[in-house]
Amino acid sequence: MKKLFILLLLILLPLHGVIFAKEKLVISTWGYNG
Repeated sequence: MKKLFILLLLILLPLHGVIFAKEKLVISTWGYNG
């Protein structure tokens, strides 16, 4: 069970990082355009 949880973390953390980076990129792009 604990191994599954760690595996889930390893999958979700990079995914969250990608989403966060994408949102940051969108915000900075809006900043330049606005």
